Amino acid sequence: MAEFFGGLALASDQALVKAQASSNLEKKLAKVKEDLATREQVFANRETALYLEVANLRQIEKDVKKALQDKSMEAVELEAKILPLRTRNIELGDQLTELKRGDG
Repeated sequence: MAEFFGGLALASDQALVKAQASSNLEKKLAKVKEDLATREQVFANRETALYLEVANLRQIEKDVKKALQDKSMEAVELEAKILPLRTRNIELGDQLTELKRGDG
């Protein structure tokens, strides 16, 4: 009878050890799942932040290109105004040269 109870106690201890190990494993698995969920959320937040930053940079690039185009058009318009003045300046210089020759 003592052997029976001794064997029963041993089997009971082994069952408790296995149950405890199973419980520990389930706790570790739950912790890993929680950690994974946290990392997934962090990744999703970073991905969203990067997407918004890229969208912002694209808008800035678009604005800079528009400003550059506007300034280029302004430069062309100014050149169009300056060209006749340069031409007139050369003509006046030529006339002055002719007048000096005529006086000399």
